[in-house]
Amino acid sequence: NLHRRARKDMEVKLVYTGPVQAPIAEGDEVGALQITAPGMEPKSVPVYAGRDVERVGLTGRIWEALLYKFYGLPEA
Repeated sequence: NLHRRARKDMEVKLVYTGPVQAPIAEGDEVGALQITAPGMEPKSVPVYAGRDVERVGLTGRIWEALLYKFYGLPEA
């Protein structure tokens, strides 16, 4: 347990080697959360892909870039 006062100084960082390259299978480890707080040993928690991500060809990448440009990030 973490003391309530220590929570305000807690830091959580997502660490990964990026960009993460497709294809990615659901359950693949893609990074880690590094958690630090006063009075607590640093902790690292693995982060796993929540779904499969297939590799996209050149045409698909262009299409995705256009969608991103006009509509922003897609909903998961």
